[in-house]
This record gives sequence, C-alpha cells and structure tokens, in this order.
Amino acid sequence: MKKALFCILSMLFVVSSAFVNPASAMDCPPLTSAVISGYDGKICIQRQADDMPYKGDTDELFLSSTVNQDISKLQVVWSAANPDEVRIDDKGYSKDTNQFEADITYFKNGVTEPIYATVNGTKLEVDRSVSPDTDNTYSYTDNSGNQIYNSSDTFGKFIVPQGKTYTFKITSSGKPSLVAGSKSFRYVSTAQSGSDYFITFRATGDAWEECGFYLNGGNLPVAIARIMQGTPILDTTGLVNVKKGQTYQFMVTCTSVPNFTIASPCFRLVGSSHSGNRYFYKVKAVGNVGQASGIYLMKTEIPAAVLKIV
Repeated sequence: MKKALFCILSMLFVVSSAFVNPASAMDCPPLTSAVISGYDGKICIQRQADDMPYKGDTDELFLSSTVNQDISKLQVVWSAANPDEVRIDDKGYSKDTNQFEADITYFKNGVTEPIYATVNGTKLEVDRSVSPDTDNTYSYTDNSGNQIYNSSDTFGKFIVPQGKTYTFKITSSGKPSLVAGSKSFRYVSTAQSGSDYFITFRATGDAWEECGFYLNGGNLPVAIARIMQGTPILDTTGLVNVKKGQTYQFMVTCTSVPNFTIASPCFRLVGSSHSGNRYFYKVKAVGNVGQASGIYLMKTEIPAAVLKIV
C-alpha cells in the first residue's frame, strides 16, 4: 500500500512539474510592470545588468511574467523616445526562457533614454540613464548600419622617458581628437593609415609629472603618462686617483637634475653648476691617503665611478 501511494505521489509531482517553467519566474525585481487583460499576475520588464551603461554599451531587456504562465501569445513592440540616440534589436520570444527579449544600444553620453515595451496595447516604460563619464572608446552599429568606433592601443598608466616621444594608435571611424591634459606633453604630429591614426606627443615636462590624454573631448582620460627621468651619463667611469686636498670635477649629461651621491665622507662636494643638460659636480679629497669612495647616480647599487685618495 505504501509503495503504491509513493508511486502515485511521484507521478503527480512529475505531471505538475511539466506545467511549471522555472525560467518564466522572475529572478530579479522588475523595472516596471503592468496588469495585462487575460493574464495572471503582472507583465514586467527586467534587465540583465544593474550597472549604468556607457555610450556604445548594449542593455539586454526582458519582458516576463511575475507568475508561471505561457506569455508567448502577447503582442510586444519595443520602441524608444529618442530613436536617433539608441538602436533596438528585437529578439522576439524565447521559448527556453518564456520571455520576450530586446538589445538596446546607446549612442549618447549623459542622457536618460526612455525605452518602451507596448504589450497588447499597454505601454510599459523603462528610463535608462547613460553615464556622463566617458573616455570615448566604444564600438557599435548605428541605425543606418554604419560602424562607429574609437579605440586606443594604450590604456591605463605608462611611462615615457623625459624628452622622448610616444605615439598612440587610435583606430577610429572618423578623424579623432587626442589632446594632452597638461603642458608636460607637447603635440608633435598625426599620421593616418586607413582607419588607424598615429598621434605623437613629446615629454617636455619635469620628471615624474603625470599627464592624462583625452579622446574626442571625453571627460575621463583614455590613458595617463608619467615622465621618467632620462638616464644620466657620467663623463668619468672606473677608478680615479685624486691627491689629498685636491679637487676633481664630474660632468653628468641628463635631461633633468640627476641624483649625484658621494658614498664616503673622505670626499666632499664643494661646488655644483649646470649649463643646459650638462651638470657639473666638484668634489674634494678631504680624507686620508688610501681611502676611497664610490660615486652613485640615480641611487643605483653599483657606483658609476670610484675615487681614491693618493
């Protein structure tokens, strides 16, 4: 008897499960909803992602029911208040999820785009805010079928040696504008090859200065460059003998003031000057005969030269 009852209950569970489509139940709170005549519960709009879209981003919107029921016979039309600022790709009804689906692509920054789903004559509205913050890198197809895109081969933070140049490759559907956010980098030139634009800047500022680069008037930099101090060149290397009480002068060629360090007090810096990118350091042998000291540039572990008192 117990076995027969268990079999009957199992069959009822299987039959009831066949009429329930878990995918038709709501997985997240609706953006908007309405009662539609002839249907239980409410018909609502949901979206795939909760984050704010950027220009060129695509939203996935879903029309579903708050209860488990077949909604495939609904008449659904997607539209937008500003059709020139968005593209709607109506993907129709999905039997697998029991939902109507549409992809919404945004063409403009810093706006709120009302999106509509008219369901059996009842209009549901979703207002999607498009972020005003942008670095103007994107890729999308507009309503005329044109490919609109901007991309940069350089992102994030990078280093440029002082006095040297750096070339961005901007791939764009139209002539791009790339500007330096400070005077530490100077525009040099632009060259074009097809849809690739090679825009060159020179690091003219001081060492360790940072500069953002802005594409097509974006309010966020597409990349940030830091100027690295140029490699100093010392005119004297190896072992140098200096008589006690005498002086010796080094010349360092560098794009900015180098870090010149005397390791031992047996030699003392007694003078410094510079002319252009040449820096002069005069040291005096104040220690005892036989003492020596390393000369270091840029805080390296290996001395650029060694002075010995004779």
